[in-house]
Amino acid sequence: LKTADLIEYDFKVKGKTVEYALILPNKKRIAIDSKWPAYELLERLNSETDNENKEEILRKIEENVIKKVKEAAQYIDPALTANQVIVALPDSVYFLCKKAHLEAQKQNVLLIPYSLGTPFVLALYKLYLENVYSIDLVDLRSYLQKVESDLKLLLEILENRLVKSKVMLENVCSDYRNILGDMLRNI
Repeated sequence: LKTADLIEYDFKVKGKTVEYALILPNKKRIAIDSKWPAYELLERLNSETDNENKEEILRKIEENVIKKVKEAAQYIDPALTANQVIVALPDSVYFLCKKAHLEAQKQNVLLIPYSLGTPFVLALYKLYLENVYSIDLVDLRSYLQKVESDLKLLLEILENRLVKSKVMLENVCSDYRNILGDMLRNI
């Protein structure tokens, strides 16, 4: 596989654009949000010596991650995407978070550190190849409903049109026999 077969750049979902999307075998996507807007917090954390100030910065970093999780959850659209989205974070941010991981799980958001992005995405793709691609239950249910409605329509056509047509043809044949019989008797 080529990168172009696996990754779509600037993927649009629900009117929003996300940097990347993993293209799954069933043609659905998993959005991958990798923007981290709060680098200044990391710089402040690294230079801060006061423990109380460090705790405040850590709280703000976690708040930013939770905000990012909520934004990323909007990239889930059952018509276009799998029921998950990936948020890639700087390694230091990923390992600082505590509450954000729980919030991410609730929102079907997978948090990953930048350094594990490629192996994680490849492993996830492999899992989809082995498991998810076999049957998409939503699509299967939709197809079965369509087959059911088509079968009902065919039955209705058979009962209402073909059976009536048969009766009409039998009546026409009977009428022709009577008329031809009368004509032959009168010759």
